[in-house]
Amino acid sequence: LNDILTKTVSSNNKKYLGKKVFVLIRETKNGFAFGKTATFKTVKIPNKNLKPGDLVRAAITKTLAWGLGGHLAPSSRKMLAS
Repeated sequence: LNDILTKTVSSNNKKYLGKKVFVLIRETKNGFAFGKTATFKTVKIPNKNLKPGDLVRAAITKTLAWGLGGHLAPSSRKMLAS
């Protein structure tokens, strides 16, 4: 069952590669910011002075076991600040 779930998650996450998505930052840790997309996917991006509550646009560049990885999109700016 775990193998099936892992394959399904991986397949779904691949649909996000190359896309830009809005991410609500939930926490920062060890030089990274972690947030959620509108579809509740977890996104890990390098922290560039982001704080919980910031809404940014991220370019998705890789899939992770249970989430997505990327960086701030060039046109990204903080939409909200806590």
